[in-house]
Amino acid sequence: MVDLVSNTSLPVTSKGKLWQVDLAPGQVVCLADAKDGWVPSIQKDPHEQPTAIAQQCLRAKVLDVMAAFGIPRIGDPDQA
Repeated sequence: MVDLVSNTSLPVTSKGKLWQVDLAPGQVVCLADAKDGWVPSIQKDPHEQPTAIAQQCLRAKVLDVMAAFGIPRIGDPDQA
């Protein structure tokens, strides 16, 4: 699991059907599966943009251009 706040990996232990993360008093984390494409990996360069977010930005730009030129949306915008 990855903490999205600090962009660090956290050890998770399982006990049957329950999962446990040991936190310090007052520590707050936002956990996500490290294998999820939307989760920034623990990168060598912390300013590097995750691939999924870069793809989303490109899709948004395509939709902006289509709107600016009055091109009607055809089909799924995610295929743009």
